Amino acid sequence: MLILDTAGNERHRIEGFLPADEFLAQLHLGLGHEGFKNGRFPDAERHFRHVVDQLGSTDAAAEAQYWLGVARYKATNDAGALKQTADAFQQRLRSLRAGFEAHMTQQDAADQAGQGLPRLVVSG
Repeated sequence: MLILDTAGNERHRIEGFLPADEFLAQLHLGLGHEGFKNGRFPDAERHFRHVVDQLGSTDAAAEAQYWLGVARYKATNDAGALKQTADAFQQRLRSLRAGFEAHMTQQDAADQAGQGLPRLVVSG
């Protein structure tokens, strides 16, 4: 699927099959890019925010977070928007780390109980 602006310029391309939530995230990301390129920053911000708030577990969420901050900055010239974006990325990283650590704790407990999954060990 192609998302074009009113002049027919390609602004976003989606190829292949995607699960519904990934497709919707890519669709909103593309519509956000189209609005951004045409100076409609509030529209762009709305689409990027939808991805971040409603589809935050999709692959497009980090890119939408970035463009959300840039669109807000372009609309307001407030550098605080970029600071908020950096803070949001820091929070996202903390959340991912916590999730990974919880997973590894569960894996270690399963290993000790003899129910763990095989692990791939790569050595140089």
